[in-house]
Amino acid sequence: MSRLLLFLESYTAGGSDQVAHSLISNLKADLIFLLINRSIDPRILFSTPLPAHVQVHRYRLITPMDIGIFANHFKKYSVLFWPIKLVDYLVRYPLLLCSFVYFVFFLRRFHATHFIAHNGGYPGGLYCGTATMASALLPDISSFFAFHSLPRAFSRTQWPIEWLWDRILDLSCKMICVSHKSGNLLRSMRAFKQQPTCIHNGLPSVKLKRHQSADELKLLHVGYFDFNKNQRMVVKCLAQLINQGFDSIRLTFVGDCLVLEAREEVDALVKQLGLQNYVAFTGFQDNLSSFYDSHDLLVCTSKIESFPMVILEAMRVGMPVLSTNVGGIAEQVQDGVTGYLVDVDDIAGMRDKISFFYQNRDQIRSMGESGHRAFQERFTIKHMMDQYNTLLGLNVETL
Repeated sequence: MSRLLLFLESYTAGGSDQVAHSLISNLKADLIFLLINRSIDPRILFSTPLPAHVQVHRYRLITPMDIGIFANHFKKYSVLFWPIKLVDYLVRYPLLLCSFVYFVFFLRRFHATHFIAHNGGYPGGLYCGTATMASALLPDISSFFAFHSLPRAFSRTQWPIEWLWDRILDLSCKMICVSHKSGNLLRSMRAFKQQPTCIHNGLPSVKLKRHQSADELKLLHVGYFDFNKNQRMVVKCLAQLINQGFDSIRLTFVGDCLVLEAREEVDALVKQLGLQNYVAFTGFQDNLSSFYDSHDLLVCTSKIESFPMVILEAMRVGMPVLSTNVGGIAEQVQDGVTGYLVDVDDIAGMRDKISFFYQNRDQIRSMGESGHRAFQERFTIKHMMDQYNTLLGLNVETL
């Protein structure tokens, strides 16, 4: 009987939670124990009921991220912020050691045959690491660590500890990445010797959208507001296009606010450039289907990404994608076929590609249909789950 532990440390509802939900629903295990932190944002993970063979358990430990988030509430008050950040640095490694001991005993109760830590990035949620190391001490268990974002380089001041962390984790589990780019960087930037298994994320198939002829070109940006998502880039593109006479353009931002200062900068830029009538902010949305159906082009402006789910969501309905060429996005978007890729902060390049779609509306349908075909061939949920179940050795039907 297969008994699988799926371990999450998550704080922001996003693409990794969406994939975690797919894993919970499609991994071929008899029992799945979902282990989540008390601070998790559940809006995506629990957006639909979980299968009957899934049990949810919360580990109620204070995490280093909890302390960091608490400290960020006082950023404007340095007299409070820096002492709390100092506490964060001082207690981080004692907390990790305590969590390792805690998980050694906590995980034993489940008598699991498989363990997967599902992490937003690397190193990312540090308890994903200590729980994985603890799982390796359990008898007769196969341990895996899946990560989504590009790995972060060693810290200059803490690299000996981080090097040791990598080497222990390298010996404790099999690494899974969502793009070849992130897997190659894990070996070149960190201390891993194994080659991670790349399993591209997947989504359930949906029908090809109906492209509607309209005077306006409708741009869509999906993602929470922080400085990495770089929403300012597309706002500047929009301003230049309108100044050139392409004024039948509308831009919609969908996403929560992760970094308040980033959202405030975008708001200020929209007002400074006089774009209030061209830009809409909708906040977090549980269901994005209507946005993909009603807009023409997905725009991604991130400085760092690995394999964004929003690009797959656009491709599967037949929406072309215009994105910065970072991380594993080139493994999703075929430049000139399913959309276009530009360099980070290449405002002129992105502006010219938007004007191309503005003047060649037939290419919205053509490239969108090419993206839909690419999705069906490579990025369906079945394709993803076949690889996961094979790698984990799960060959029984779920109850």
